[in-house]
Amino acid sequence: MLLLVGLCPALAARFPDAVEKKIVLVGGESASVAELFGFNGSQSASVSLPLGRMDAWAVYLLKKDTKVELTNDNEGSPPRLDVLEFSNTPIPSLTIQPYWLDLATRHPSPSVGFYSFSSPFISQELDQSDPWTQLVKRLKKQAQWDNGARTQYRRSFSFSNGASLAIEVFAEEDYANDKHGHSVRITVRPEGA
Repeated sequence: MLLLVGLCPALAARFPDAVEKKIVLVGGESASVAELFGFNGSQSASVSLPLGRMDAWAVYLLKKDTKVELTNDNEGSPPRLDVLEFSNTPIPSLTIQPYWLDLATRHPSPSVGFYSFSSPFISQELDQSDPWTQLVKRLKKQAQWDNGARTQYRRSFSFSNGASLAIEVFAEEDYANDKHGHSVRITVRPEGA
């Protein structure tokens, strides 16, 4: 019996690695995504999106860019932002950069060719003015919203360059502060992945 245990590697959950990557999504669906973020689909615009706690920690592990090396994310891991930029000319496109989680490196269930990033915890009161909170306010008005489900919202977009993007909103609990709320995850399969 001990021999079998020694031959089978332990199967534990593994958070995906962070990577720096510029992903460009091309086509008319770019304007649809831009509108969800509050942009006028006919004008160029950009928004900075703070990353959630675990995503920011994964970026720290990639960059190790503090004066003193941190051993866990409770020691003041630097905040991280992704920039989502919409351009309507010469053709509609959406550029998202620089940080992503490479889902091929997660365990279990790796997803080769897929990348994601997530929001921080968003209070159920939706009383903040940050772009994630404003996105959830807009999504709650859509027919696909399901307030009673764990996945409260999911919408997928396909782009003319063969890429895809999904926006998901999840019901979350902040147990430390006894609050209910949401988190948002954006997952992309880039062109040619």
